[in-house]
Amino acid sequence: MRRSEALIPLSHDHHALVTAKRINELCKQAEAEIQEYWAAKREVILGDMKPHFDIEEASLIPLLKDNGPDLYARLVSYHEQMTELLENPNFSSAIQFADLLKQHVRFEERELFPWLESQYSQQFLANIMRNSS
Repeated sequence: MRRSEALIPLSHDHHALVTAKRINELCKQAEAEIQEYWAAKREVILGDMKPHFDIEEASLIPLLKDNGPDLYARLVSYHEQMTELLENPNFSSAIQFADLLKQHVRFEERELFPWLESQYSQQFLANIMRNSS
């Protein structure tokens, strides 16, 4: 099924998987290299992800609270966990973040977005997204 036009900008933000891949590649190397990468990238990643989280929370959470409580809880949990990990400079946080980011993107692409597209019209989603950005 083709992604709803209204949700495509959120899907495009999932380029952050490149960061997860880079962290996983660094895991095969020295811990110091991962630590250095994480120290340099944490603030950048948070700066890139915060607007994405804000848009999702402003636009999607109201749709999920009553009709998709499990999806709501998972979305909020992912956002909270990733934000917490980004605030932690240690090596293990980088590894946990990379894994959690992959899980989050899969959740959105395979469960959340298809559910939204099945529940709401493309026009409705477009209006919601336009009003939240």
